[in-house]
Amino acid sequence: TFAQAAYFDDFTHAVLSTGSPPSGLIYNAGFEDGPTGNASDLGVDLRRWIWVGGTNAGFVVDSYAHTNYQSLALVSLRNMAVQDFPAQTGQTYVTDGYIFSPSANPLASTSAYASILLEFFTSAGGTGASVSAVASASFTQSSAKDTWLYFCVTNHAPWTGSWATGRISCALLDNTGSTNMTGSVFFDDLSVRTASATWPSNTHSGLIWNPGFEY
Repeated sequence: TFAQAAYFDDFTHAVLSTGSPPSGLIYNAGFEDGPTGNASDLGVDLRRWIWVGGTNAGFVVDSYAHTNYQSLALVSLRNMAVQDFPAQTGQTYVTDGYIFSPSANPLASTSAYASILLEFFTSAGGTGASVSAVASASFTQSSAKDTWLYFCVTNHAPWTGSWATGRISCALLDNTGSTNMTGSVFFDDLSVRTASATWPSNTHSGLIWNPGFEY
């Protein structure tokens, strides 16, 4: 017999991280390591990524994927998911990945575009200020639908400073300030790696450095 009462309250449920292997210098490159859901609500369940956007603007989904079973969907302009990685000053890096839009809900806007960004921050001044950002080619409403398109971008970390931080961004942006768009774009299988080619060292010309604006 049992003559006492037991009380339960405030249960939660979350998928534990499976510890996805790195894709070059970043982790969870295919958004498989964690549950599906609204990116603004996932918090730490958006493993390794940081959501920089609004509510109901991005989602981890299992409706489309380049490989495996999940991807990141963006459905509203000027939203992105970012991931930082440690970078070596003066080193060249390559970022690539895949972008997709379905014909059932295609990206439709004359000014909207999806892109992969590769950005670097420097320790100069101790502020961690952004010093270099380069975007891949753009996925637009005229891009092929129902097929995963490959995008790639190269950038090099700043030459000065005691440290550098790299950042990869999956971004849905526009070039006019418009808020009008319909449809969705998906990102999957991102990667960051050091370039095999060696970028020329910073040089000086007379009394000035970086005369060719390479850094």
